[in-house]
Amino acid sequence: MCDKIKEMQAEFVKADKDNSGTLSVDEIMEALKKAKIEKTRAEVEAIVKHLDFNKDGQVSWPEFLKYLQTSCPGK
Repeated sequence: MCDKIKEMQAEFVKADKDNSGTLSVDEIMEALKKAKIEKTRAEVEAIVKHLDFNKDGQVSWPEFLKYLQTSCPGK
């Protein structure tokens, strides 16, 4: 597993402004903006669609963690 998972979880929690346990498109866009990462709304919506396994229109920590675990080398 990546060494950065705990750090990423902390960032996920910070981005979750409404404390719902999920990230909306707007919350992700705000987090990316703070990180000085420019993405269009359409790009963020595509990211959410890719990560949103239960199709509720938001990204939960377990969904994000699943993505991290499959994208980390040497997991």
